[in-house]
Amino acid sequence: MEKQILAALALALVLAAAVAVYRGTEPGHQDDVAANVDQKTLERGALVYVENCASCHGAYGEGTSSTEGPPVRGTQLTLNDVRRAIAQGTRAFPDTYHVYGRAGGGPLNDPQVEDLSFFIMNWDAAVLGEVRGAPALAATELTDSGLDPAEMEMKAGELVRLVVANFASSGSTCRGDGLLGRSVAEEGTEATEQEVALEVAAGETKSLEFTPVSPGSYRFLCTPSEAGAAASEGTITVTQ
Repeated sequence: MEKQILAALALALVLAAAVAVYRGTEPGHQDDVAANVDQKTLERGALVYVENCASCHGAYGEGTSSTEGPPVRGTQLTLNDVRRAIAQGTRAFPDTYHVYGRAGGGPLNDPQVEDLSFFIMNWDAAVLGEVRGAPALAATELTDSGLDPAEMEMKAGELVRLVVANFASSGSTCRGDGLLGRSVAEEGTEATEQEVALEVAAGETKSLEFTPVSPGSYRFLCTPSEAGAAASEGTITVTQ
């Protein structure tokens, strides 16, 4: 009797192992596992991007400068080239700006370089939004008397949503020069400040998300479309 019980237990263990092996090799199950792994890699890569890259390459990968922070979303580079550009910087590509691989003195270890490269090659705005969270808010109202508040504050390298509600009698174009840094001058030209700009019609509210680059005090000027109307000036302070 005891031998029969032991035999039954052994058979049960063999069957359980066989089912496990089958589940592991089943195509649908393998696809689920692969998808889960890819999702985790995307999330890790997005986090590395937010913490290390967004301040120069833009909150949405749109870029802030043709050289120091070119667009990375939708890049035409190969995965290997992206990996090399991140890890080796100017040693691999003369027009890159930073070296981020730890071997070259940067902050990222090899797995982080791999995760970041994978995310850039498989850009996912939804994953990026979840990792980044809601942007900081900076809001002001424009009236015929001026901006209220006239002073706003935001942090360098942190995504912010700038909101302008226009209660004035005419539309305005509001600009914050230099908030996105300075473009690199080409031969025969002067470097120009990269501006944040919003066109806001009378009675309209407009918003714009961006990442300010450098700490400092920046003029925020709203110029009415109506001829002869006075412009409204405020200040945006970007802290470290």
